[in-house]
Amino acid sequence: MISVKELTKRYARNTTVDHISFEVEKGQIVGFLGPNGAGKTTTMRMLTCFLPPTSGTATVAGFDVLEQPLEVKKRIGYLPETPPLYPEMRTVEYLTFVGKLKGLSGSELRQRIDSVCERCAITDVKNKLLGKLSKGYRQRVGLAQAIIHNPEVLILDEPTAGLDPKQINETRELIRSLAGNHTIILSTHILPEVEQTCEKVIIINKGKLVAQRPVYSWRFGTRSRAGWLGFERTAARLRELRRDFPEAHDRSIRRAGAKSGCCGRRQMRNVWVICRKELRSYFASPIAYAVMALFALIFGFVFYMATRDFYNFAFRSQMMGGPQPMNVNEQVIRPVLGFAGTVALFLIPMITMRLIAEEKRSGTIELLLTSPIQDFSIILGKWLGAMFLYLCVLGMSALSVILLFAWGKPDWNGPQPSIRRRRPR
Repeated sequence: MISVKELTKRYARNTTVDHISFEVEKGQIVGFLGPNGAGKTTTMRMLTCFLPPTSGTATVAGFDVLEQPLEVKKRIGYLPETPPLYPEMRTVEYLTFVGKLKGLSGSELRQRIDSVCERCAITDVKNKLLGKLSKGYRQRVGLAQAIIHNPEVLILDEPTAGLDPKQINETRELIRSLAGNHTIILSTHILPEVEQTCEKVIIINKGKLVAQRPVYSWRFGTRSRAGWLGFERTAARLRELRRDFPEAHDRSIRRAGAKSGCCGRRQMRNVWVICRKELRSYFASPIAYAVMALFALIFGFVFYMATRDFYNFAFRSQMMGGPQPMNVNEQVIRPVLGFAGTVALFLIPMITMRLIAEEKRSGTIELLLTSPIQDFSIILGKWLGAMFLYLCVLGMSALSVILLFAWGKPDWNGPQPSIRRRRPR
């Protein structure tokens, strides 16, 4: 299922992962054990196509992470150490957003949302904001987004970090319940967690592979081995069920393969999904409305001053017999609209870069870059979101022009001086 050969990652003179090789069989739960800074997260990011390896090869479900990254992303579910959540979104909105990025839609998406909510015990927080959830619930929502599309491979980066003992036990039980249907790699620096959850352990230190062997071959003690034997029987039974009913697990994979021909249409749908998400995040806060109102006031003031100066100049010019100025359309409206277009050339890319920087700061960039969508689709979706925001601001600002047309009744050729006729005596 997963094959890694001489995988290496270097940053300038620092080698984070140094020629490691291992294999993971289908349906196994493998623990990636090592101290902090050993290279576990970097290895997982290379397996999820988030980072490109410097050298070596890695295949997931038979697809190379460098040559076929989209196919790899379709078959993996990834939970980073910090769950990639958007605080302004509700749980069901977030799972809907992730499901659409993974290629789900319609009744299938609704069924998967209900299924993962029940399996991860987050049904009671479906309508709550993610920013107001506890650490345990945030971890469960992160695990729900990783399994929403029923992937073949699950990659979990320290899934129990920061949880209390009760939450740790619940998360371990949930991971064990996924055995057989999914190939799971989880990283940790806690030895008992590997003992209680995994079938195989891979130890890494300072970027180098130290050892890899089955968990039961380690001398963890009589009590621990008894617990392992119970888990081994459960995992063996799940693998037997999976062999007896393979179509239950492979149905979603076949559906995903059948949809793979619609790449162009699918990528455009992903662009629209990201664009809608950005627009919702803009207007989830009253700050956006305040900014739009402020921009409209500034634009209205500038437009009023320009129109007033034009009419004053036109009136004085006609009274003094000077050259006639052009109409208000040429002197005021077109320059203002031209200035708005010039501002858009700089403002829209700045907003787009700011959105991408915010994704990186909050850690949600890992969700986007490990989903089966192209980088261009992510950038285009955010660019369209920024453009629509700017158009909304211009729409608010256009109220000044509309009011001028409705009540001002401007004279497009400038004001004509009034001439008094003398009464005959």
